[in-house]
Amino acid sequence: RQVEIVDGQLLVNGKAILIKGVNRHEFDPDHGRVVSEARMIQDIQLMKQHNINAVRTSHYPNHPRWYELCDQYGLYVMDEANIESHELWEKGIILAQDSSWRDAFVDRGVSMVLRDRNHPSVIIWSLGNESGLGANFDAMADAIKWIDGSRPIHYESRNPAHSFGLPKYDIISNMYASTEQMRQLARMDPTRPLILCEYVSTRGNSVGGLQAYWDLIHYHPRMQGGFIGNWVDQGLRKYTDEGQPYFAYGGDFGENRHDSTLCINGLVFPEREVQPELMEVKKVYQPVEVRAVNLRKGLLEVHNQHHFVDLSHLVPQWELTANGQLIQHGQLAPLAVAAGQGKVIRIPFRYPEVEPAVEYMLKLSFRLKDSSRWAPAGHEVAWEQFRMPFYVPPADFLHWEEMPALSLRETTQLIEISSDSLKVRFDRQLGLMVSLEQGGQELLIRGPKPNLWRAPVDNDEGGGPNSFAASWRAAGLDSLLYQPQDVEIVQRTPAMIQLKISAQLTGKTSQMEYEGLYSIFGSGDIVLQNTFEPAGSWPVLPRVGMSMHLRPQYQHLAWYGRGPHESYEDRKSGAPFGFYSGKVEDQYVPYIYPTENGNKTDVRFAVLADSSARGLWVQGYPDVDLSAHLYTLENLTHARHTYELEQAPYISLNVDYRQAGLGGADSWPPRTHPAYQLPARPYSYSFRLLPGGNKAAQLRKQLPLVLPPVIQAAATHFQDSLLVQLESPVAGRPIYYTLNEEVGAEDALIKYTGPFYVRETTIVRAFCFEPGYGNSLIISRTFTRVQREPEAPPMEGRE
Repeated sequence: RQVEIVDGQLLVNGKAILIKGVNRHEFDPDHGRVVSEARMIQDIQLMKQHNINAVRTSHYPNHPRWYELCDQYGLYVMDEANIESHELWEKGIILAQDSSWRDAFVDRGVSMVLRDRNHPSVIIWSLGNESGLGANFDAMADAIKWIDGSRPIHYESRNPAHSFGLPKYDIISNMYASTEQMRQLARMDPTRPLILCEYVSTRGNSVGGLQAYWDLIHYHPRMQGGFIGNWVDQGLRKYTDEGQPYFAYGGDFGENRHDSTLCINGLVFPEREVQPELMEVKKVYQPVEVRAVNLRKGLLEVHNQHHFVDLSHLVPQWELTANGQLIQHGQLAPLAVAAGQGKVIRIPFRYPEVEPAVEYMLKLSFRLKDSSRWAPAGHEVAWEQFRMPFYVPPADFLHWEEMPALSLRETTQLIEISSDSLKVRFDRQLGLMVSLEQGGQELLIRGPKPNLWRAPVDNDEGGGPNSFAASWRAAGLDSLLYQPQDVEIVQRTPAMIQLKISAQLTGKTSQMEYEGLYSIFGSGDIVLQNTFEPAGSWPVLPRVGMSMHLRPQYQHLAWYGRGPHESYEDRKSGAPFGFYSGKVEDQYVPYIYPTENGNKTDVRFAVLADSSARGLWVQGYPDVDLSAHLYTLENLTHARHTYELEQAPYISLNVDYRQAGLGGADSWPPRTHPAYQLPARPYSYSFRLLPGGNKAAQLRKQLPLVLPPVIQAAATHFQDSLLVQLESPVAGRPIYYTLNEEVGAEDALIKYTGPFYVRETTIVRAFCFEPGYGNSLIISRTFTRVQREPEAPPMEGRE
């Protein structure tokens, strides 16, 4: 086995490899740093099953048996010497510059190399971690090279602490570099490979943005991967006085000096149960790439990203689904595609009888043909999924004549809208739906209410007083006051009544206008259009959505969207579309420090049902984020351990426009990518509620209601120009708009074909149109051009 650096690339046996790695501490929840061979094998098998091919022994040489197992199973190892003086380094005390420590430095490096040099799995020596630079490291590196010059040397640290720049020795590395910093580092030195020794925070519910790193790594030949923050949550098993087990972290043992939850930073729990983050890692690290060539003809290009083997050990399997339901499937012969090569294949599906309002997906999966040391035959190694570009007829409409009439009854406090089987009540003073009965069965404890808060994840708290979570609390998002202002009722037809609730959301420093327009149909359907208009100063938001409380018997959740595990806007590559189901309690992810969990992205429709399969259906227009919980949001926010969670007397159902991304570049400053943030701007989104039994067929029919479009832009005030985008809640429905003109002026109407720029103060008015049903309500937004601030005069001495 030969390791070398040639033309700025790390080569193993003459081939440039990608390090799809993870940092691993030796840890067991019951025995601390004493790790059994069974636990080592468990770690390696889980890593291999999730496409991890490399381990950094952070931050010390591991037990000798670990290296033997890595040799046998096939994992690359960055072997790291036991040198770290993090706290001194941050204070500017650099032991590497103190000659009295020289022999200790050299001894630790030499001892590691003499013990481990005969292991082929070890391909890189690492001098240590976060101890600054100095002559002692140079002496250590020279001694290692003299004993074993067959492997490159890595060391990331620099002076002063946390400064940005090129490290010394053979490999460019950086702690938790952003993708832009990676580009900078690669430009600064074209002679060395760039491999991040630590990247992507794994604290709590995290690992957002991993796909962006690997999009860049696959593009740049000298960027050769990295080692994700940490493998395992390092929580020690402890028991409450009542004997309830939990995993403890810093401060739980009465110690005064500790790092709190900093040790709870893994992809797996202490017992090695897989966290949802690891499914994202598996997808991003997968060694087979599939690209669409011609989906209608079933043509796909399969690219083998293995370094040395062809694809003959994998069996390709395909499936075609309709709204997540399997309609066709098959298996292909293994592909003898050489490492680094690609091949166009054809999936032999039959063109289906396309049904209205159905989404068709094609998934190609690669599974082990034979059992291996690390996984059984049939284990899925890689997959890709494509939305099929079939012509899908528009959904049929529910017609007025099919619907029973609605009756309206009002008192000073309550508004009741009912038909033979449906009864909906609203409370004027509360400004909320307070009851929803279908066939005499009550579903609600409390109806939809605006919610802009989530139980902060670790990355939300990163940055202390400058964190996202601190800004949310300062704005009062965790204690938002909902103040109803007005309730209006209009009976549009005998079978449709609209009720509009206007309210004010009051925080500690600013206010936000909320409007909820309920359209209630004799068919039992309820469409809720939500509009949020912030005023004053608000931080970026953790979520924009509505929450409701259902009766506790609605314990079964089924949904069509991404799954089966949780997903978020910046961590959903590893969650394929499908129709999934399970108990509400099974959607809970038991992060050691309780936090936001269990979210589902891109949900087209879902149902919360009881044991008789009756419940509440939810449909997004076109999709929503959705989650259901046994615990209250307040409980999840304030609990510090899992044993502090208490089941609520209701099911919390969140139907959100979106949640903000989790972030993951690191956990210290707030660094969620702007693309996954929710700036405080106007939002509008809609969803459909339908109580009853199996309502899937009814959800595939359009209601005789034309919902207005959403007008989107990055801000309401701009200096030069602003990009404006219009979106229909129903795909394909035409949108018309005007610029600074009333809609009644037909010659001013513009049919929307794509985003456009405004360059002056502009009022955009827009509506959707459906032949036979007319126009939606007209909505408008004003975008104001402001003058640029004059540049400050140059200050004396300023460059």
